Amino acid sequence: MHSVKLFSAVLAVAGVASAATTCSKDIKVTQPTPVIDCDVVDANIMVDPSVSGSLSIEGPKQIKGDLIINNATQLVGITSSSINAIGGTLRLQGLQLLSSCSLQSLKTVENLELINLAQLSGLTLGTTGVTKATSIKIQDTFISDLSGLNVASADNITIANNGRLNSFESKIENITYTLSVVDNAGSMKIVMSQLQSAGILDFRSIKSFDAPLLETANRLSFQESPDLLSVSANNLTQIKDSLTLDNNKKLANISFTSLEKINGDMTIRNNTALLKINQFPKLKTIGGAILCAGSFDTVEMPELNDIKGAVTVTSTTDISDFCGFFDDLAKKKAIQGKESCTSNNAKANEGGKGGTSGGNKTDSAAMSLGVNHALLGFAAVAGFAQLI
Repeated sequence: MHSVKLFSAVLAVAGVASAATTCSKDIKVTQPTPVIDCDVVDANIMVDPSVSGSLSIEGPKQIKGDLIINNATQLVGITSSSINAIGGTLRLQGLQLLSSCSLQSLKTVENLELINLAQLSGLTLGTTGVTKATSIKIQDTFISDLSGLNVASADNITIANNGRLNSFESKIENITYTLSVVDNAGSMKIVMSQLQSAGILDFRSIKSFDAPLLETANRLSFQESPDLLSVSANNLTQIKDSLTLDNNKKLANISFTSLEKINGDMTIRNNTALLKINQFPKLKTIGGAILCAGSFDTVEMPELNDIKGAVTVTSTTDISDFCGFFDDLAKKKAIQGKESCTSNNAKANEGGKGGTSGGNKTDSAAMSLGVNHALLGFAAVAGFAQLI
């Protein structure tokens, strides 16, 4: 009987201990070394803006809700050796003095947001980095290294206005919706060695881009990058929307050697160092418009035979041979929109008129752009209309 009572008591104590390992109410942190006696927080942890110095959160291993630290302007450091998973959002925002963040056990987080962190130069997320995240936003920070992000897939990634960040080497394999890398260090190199599929890829103020395994993408856009030298995606076979390379003054090399189809528009303009557009050997179909203007002297797209929209091409050099190629396509009704191709146009990079005509024009079919192409195509065609 005594042993039965003792066993029951042990079970009761164990039950209390087990219950104590889970917290189900939101926790508000008001001091730098809070006592959180839970293995699992089935709620949110929010840090009060008044907390200053170095914040250490020890105890919880899993946060099923959010970990939010907003506007704690006197906080200089954040550490945790216990937290390994955050089921909601990890947000660090408006922490003007924060210089370091070490969550050395963290492996998974649903949404990662690092915003307006003027002093944050170092970031430690797990021993091998965060391997699972749905959404990542890193904006207006002092960060110079993103090696702690080792995710295999994500829905959305935004990396913007991080002035010391000059490289992004990622092993991510799939980006479902959008990757936006804009206005970081002007010399920023993008290497995505494992990327296979992507939605929208939007880049501004970068130096180079290489994605050797990329097979499909919805949209590729490279704009306003004065130091951009090269763009290559030589395994890419289809772009489901549009390809844009616009106003990249030093861009000299573009290579899409496996690309067969662009469902939307192809816009290549005002890339003054780009002298050859000849790395599209398999391109057959463009579902929108072709809009090219620049200083190129060589244009080769030998397999191209189906253009659903308009063709507007102009160069500061003599491209009469290539204009003849478009004239022949127009005669064969392979161009459904209006065709204009001119050589020796001194204002080709400025959107101005001039130059010598490449030959015939056809008005037999009105330009037609699908719904997916309308925003980009219509704006681009409007900008080129004055060239005709």
